[in-house]
Amino acid sequence: MKLFSVQPLDFLVKPVKKEELFKAIKRGLEIIGESEDYFSYKSGRTNNTICCKEILYFMSNKRVISIVCRDEIIEYYGKLSDELKKLPDYFLQIHNSYVINLNAIKKTGSDHVIMNNDENISISRKYADSYKNTIFLRWKKMHCAQLLL
Repeated sequence: MKLFSVQPLDFLVKPVKKEELFKAIKRGLEIIGESEDYFSYKSGRTNNTICCKEILYFMSNKRVISIVCRDEIIEYYGKLSDELKKLPDYFLQIHNSYVINLNAIKKTGSDHVIMNNDENISISRKYADSYKNTIFLRWKKMHCAQLLL
């Protein structure tokens, strides 16, 4: 009964066969890729929800937060630090005023990123090490997963 609380994906019996392991890993990656993350925010008296895949980045100017998507920009009042806590781990703060969706990066440099909408966003020195470490770990995970498949 305890297994239901951790939601096991598969059972592998020892000795584990290579094909079974790869099949289980592939299945897990497919399930993770299918999950949808949503972000909720309040604008005036209205509660709104948006799919995180739609969001390119968040920008803050004083107390106004802009959610920049491919097709629209949504504005509401709030604190960027509070909003960051509600986001999935593929969102990262790279500047006091910017939180980006790592899945929406088109190109990256040592001190900037270019998002899928071709906007160039600077990475401040304060967040540069965190950004580099996060990108390296993501690249390493993706590279390892590709080798297994």
